[in-house]
Amino acid sequence: MYALVAENISRSFVTGQGRLEVLSGVHMSVQRGSVASVVGASGSGKSTLLQILGGLDRPDGGRVIVNGEEVHALSEPARAAFRARTIGFVFQFHHLLPDFNALENVMIPALIVGAPRRHAEERARALLAAVGLEERWSHRPAHLSGGEQQRVAVARALMNEPRLVLADEPSGNLDPKTATVLEDLLWGLVGTTEASMIVVTHDEGLARRADMCLRLAGGKLEEVPHGSPL
Repeated sequence: MYALVAENISRSFVTGQGRLEVLSGVHMSVQRGSVASVVGASGSGKSTLLQILGGLDRPDGGRVIVNGEEVHALSEPARAAFRARTIGFVFQFHHLLPDFNALENVMIPALIVGAPRRHAEERARALLAAVGLEERWSHRPAHLSGGEQQRVAVARALMNEPRLVLADEPSGNLDPKTATVLEDLLWGLVGTTEASMIVVTHDEGLARRADMCLRLAGGKLEEVPHGSPL
C-alpha cells in the first residue's frame, strides 16, 4: 500500500524572462511506513514539489493521492481539513506562533480539527516529553534555542497522528550536533507512529538514511541507486 502517489506532476511560473518550467512530468510513490528523501540543486523545485504533495500549492497538471484521497480534487476548505488531519509539515524555519508557548503551539493542529481541549493538551504534553521538552512547555519561542524550537515544530507536526510527514530541510538551520539529534528524533517518532515521510535535504548523510533517495533535476525526478553519488 502507498501513503502517497504522484502522477505526471507539472508546475511552471511566469518570470521576467518568460515561463519557467520547474516540474515536468514528475512521478513518485512512497510506501506506507517508509521514508523517501529528495535531493537536488538549489532552485531545482524541491520545495515546490513538497508544497504540491502537501496540497499547499496546485500543480498545472497531474494528480496527487495521499492516503487514498486525490488531494487537488478537493475543494479548498475540504483540502485544508484533509491537510490538518492527514499531513504533518516540518519546515527549515519552524514557523511557531510567537505569542503562544510551546504547549499551545503543539496543541493548535488538534484544536483546528475540533479535538477537545483536554485531549489536545494531554497529547501535546506527551509529544513534548517525547522530544525532551516536558520542562519547557510554558516557554514562548523567543525563550527557546533554535534546536528546541525545531523540536516543538516536530511535536506539532505529529499532533494529529498524520499518515504523511513532509519535512523541508528540517535541520538545515541547525548546527551539526543539534541537527543529528533532531534527525534521530524525527526518524524515531515517525517510525513509532508508522507514518511515512518525505524529506527534502541538502545533507547527503540524511538523504542516504532514507529508504529511497530521489534526485530532482531538469524538472524530472529519478531514483538514486544505493551507493551512487548524489
